[in-house]
Amino acid sequence: MDKVDLLGTNVTFTRIDGDRVLKTTQVRYENLRRFFQQVPPQQEQIAFTFNELAAVIGGKLPDTALSDRSWWANTSSSPQGPSWMKAGWKVERVFLSAGIVTFRRKGDNPVKNIPQYIEKILNNPSGIIHPAPRTLVEWIRFCKRMGWYFQGVILYEKGGLNMDSLSESECAEVDEDYAVCKRELNRYREVIK
Repeated sequence: MDKVDLLGTNVTFTRIDGDRVLKTTQVRYENLRRFFQQVPPQQEQIAFTFNELAAVIGGKLPDTALSDRSWWANTSSSPQGPSWMKAGWKVERVFLSAGIVTFRRKGDNPVKNIPQYIEKILNNPSGIIHPAPRTLVEWIRFCKRMGWYFQGVILYEKGGLNMDSLSESECAEVDEDYAVCKRELNRYREVIK
């Protein structure tokens, strides 16, 4: 609305270019996109308080972000969503009452991805698209740390790990992680006997 004639009956509207308004609001989240692009690749998760996130953006979060969970939706149709999604991140959890949001790299949730991949390997091994070698290396290391020894052995032996693209030290580390998983798995088998 551009003008209102309070004494008369006229209201004048001026058309605003919707694309221009959207682009202006997207620029507001450009600092956030840049931040996510600079996070080292080995970091898979980030947690922000709402105040910390506002500092990264360089301005206050809108009121809807503080009270409406849908503002944090991983969608490219909002002005804020592309700022993390195009950088390869997604909102994992939002804790409105605590004022905290956690982000995770897209596709990097080993707690979900490893069991799904193991199930595919064991139930229907033909036609599986294997993860990148470094992803499998990280998953095997994760399995060792979590005590998922069976899963670590399956990933190493049947997961399609191709070590040709890995460095010598990466090969040595994954071999060691596998050896620990195999040894611990066998230890439990000895107890059963």
